[in-house]
Amino acid sequence: LAVVTVRGVNIHPSMGKGRMVNAVRLAGLFLDRLPRQCLSPETTAEREGFVHPYRIEGGVAETTIRILLRDFDTERLADRVEVLRTAARTVTTEYPQASIDVQITKQYRNMADGLKKEPRAVAFAETAMRRAGLEPKLTIVRGGTDGSRLTELGLPTPNLSCGEHNLHSPLEWTCLEEMATAVRVLIELAQVWGESVMS
Repeated sequence: LAVVTVRGVNIHPSMGKGRMVNAVRLAGLFLDRLPRQCLSPETTAEREGFVHPYRIEGGVAETTIRILLRDFDTERLADRVEVLRTAARTVTTEYPQASIDVQITKQYRNMADGLKKEPRAVAFAETAMRRAGLEPKLTIVRGGTDGSRLTELGLPTPNLSCGEHNLHSPLEWTCLEEMATAVRVLIELAQVWGESVMS
């Protein structure tokens, strides 16, 4: 997670000429400097990483932008950070009275990194799905999940479908039949893990 704080100079608009530096406008300039064609969720797919501004708050004196940084190669997250810092430098070079601070907080890690430590997790999930009458389909998740965090903490948690569709959109919905199937898979999964402990 990147939290970008843009600080301008607030003064009454009646005397703002040559003195006011509007942080909201500078936040817009900063966002405009981010490369959309190769780094936004709207223009990338599969294993391409992205930079995703998702919330902006504030006013003339100070504006904050929250940005998700994601990549399938953990080391490449540093490249995403540099994109933000470069954009900040270009804006503050044009407006030296302003400042732009980029703070990075560790958030979701790549689940694959953690699953390497417990490779049985995916294999057991596949076995459980087959026992529940399903053919597993391995796909990637473009973004962080609770399972990513749990896996990082040592509890291997590959994503299993639970019937959700159109996630995080106004048209998000859940299929009752798919939720019931997910329960069958979980019961089988508990049995598979139990059998591995007994053998």
